[in-house]
Amino acid sequence: MSFSEAENQLASEMQDTTPVIPTQPPPKVHPPMASKRPARHVNRPKPVTPPGVTKKPIVSGKRHKKPKNLTVGMVNNEIKRLARRGGVKRINGHVYDKMRRYQRKFLTRVLFICCELSNLTKRSTIMLSDVEKALEMSGYKLYGVLSKPPRSVQA
Repeated sequence: MSFSEAENQLASEMQDTTPVIPTQPPPKVHPPMASKRPARHVNRPKPVTPPGVTKKPIVSGKRHKKPKNLTVGMVNNEIKRLARRGGVKRINGHVYDKMRRYQRKFLTRVLFICCELSNLTKRSTIMLSDVEKALEMSGYKLYGVLSKPPRSVQA
């Protein structure tokens, strides 16, 4: 084999073996991500509670959040019932919140006066007479409900 024949043979081999370029790169394999919480299926030892002590369940998460604004006072149906008794036909939706605010102010004012009256008489219990006096001082007079009936004068 002469030099030219060997050269021709190498040239023909190079033409046949063209490099194959892949159309897509090979998929990357990512390492598994470390979770923030431990897996639920992991067997962990349960804490031992002393005898006679009951363990309260720990409640957390979205479903068990306490409502921030608790409805203090009357619910809508009670306000509607009072309005109907007063002769109101239709009630706007904003009335309910205003009624609760007025109720809270009224009770705060009356109970503050009741506490002051019980403190003046050196008692820790609010009596019926304190409530009656507080309502009278606030400008409300209840006839026949809390007040004692007047004694009849004997001649």
